Amino acid sequence: MTKIEGRKEDLPKIMATIGWTVPPMVFRLGVKYLRMKRQARRAAMRFRAGLEASGMPPELASRLADTYSVDLSIHKMLKGLGIPFIR
Repeated sequence: MTKIEGRKEDLPKIMATIGWTVPPMVFRLGVKYLRMKRQARRAAMRFRAGLEASGMPPELASRLADTYSVDLSIHKMLKGLGIPFIR
């Protein structure tokens, strides 16, 4: 019984630690996601420009660039990492 009581006493410390660390972690994840999405969009634009410069028709180059650019989704990224509660 003393172990359970000890855990109850640690609960405020655990909750404070979670409350202190999770918001910055979520913020950093959001910033990294937006940065990665911007980089993918720029890479697709450069790819399309290169294809058009080499003589490919613009509509085909646009379709290939769209295929090249990855559909970025935080949900898909977490699912790919094997996070158990993400379905």
